[in-house]
Amino acid sequence: MVELKKLFNLRNQLVKALKMLNTAHTTAKNKIASSLIEHQFRNDSEDFLNHQIKNLEKQIMELVQSEHEINRNFKLATSVTGIGTITAIELILNTRNFKRIDSPKKAAAYAGICPYPNQSGNIAKKQRVHFRANKKLKSLLHICAKTVCIHNKEFRLYRERKMLEGKHFYLVMNNVSNKLLRTVYAVIKSGQPFDKNYVQLDPRKKLEIL
Repeated sequence: MVELKKLFNLRNQLVKALKMLNTAHTTAKNKIASSLIEHQFRNDSEDFLNHQIKNLEKQIMELVQSEHEINRNFKLATSVTGIGTITAIELILNTRNFKRIDSPKKAAAYAGICPYPNQSGNIAKKQRVHFRANKKLKSLLHICAKTVCIHNKEFRLYRERKMLEGKHFYLVMNNVSNKLLRTVYAVIKSGQPFDKNYVQLDPRKKLEIL
C-alpha cells in the first residue's frame, strides 16, 4: 500500500506538470515571438512526460494486481459504471482499501459531498462542506457521476426525475456521487460485481424505460 501510494502520488504530480506544460505550450504557440526551437523542446518535454506517466501507470497496475485484497476491491469498484481506474485507486488509497473509511456515509463526508450542518445552539445555520474534505476525490466523483448518468439507465432516470422535481443540477450530481459511493461500497461488501443491466425503479412513480 505504501509503495502504491508513492507511485500514484508521483503519477498525479506528473499529470499536473503535463497539464501546466500543455497550457504554456498553447499560450506560446499564439505568440509571434515563439521560436521553432522552443516549440520542439516543449513537444519533447510533453512526449517524455506522457511516456513516464504510461510507465508509472503500468507499474501501479502491477502493484494492484500483486495484492489479492486490493486487486479484488479494485475489480469490484471498477465494475460499477462510471468508476474508472484512477478513481478506484484513489478510493482504495484514501480509505485504506475500504477498511479505515468503512462506510459510504464516512466516504461521502471525507470527499466533501456530504455537507456538515453548522449549528449554534438550537439554530441551524446554512450547511457547508467540511474544510478537510478531499477536493481531488470530490472532483473525480463528480466526473464519474456525469459519466454514469450517460451510460446507466438507473442513474439516468434518477437524475431526470430529480431535475423534473426542480432540484438544482449541482445538488442532483452531488446526490448521484453519493449514490455511486453507496453502490461501490455495496459491491465491495457483497463481493458481487455491479449488474449494469439492473434498473431499480422509483416505487412512487411509474416510469417507462426507453
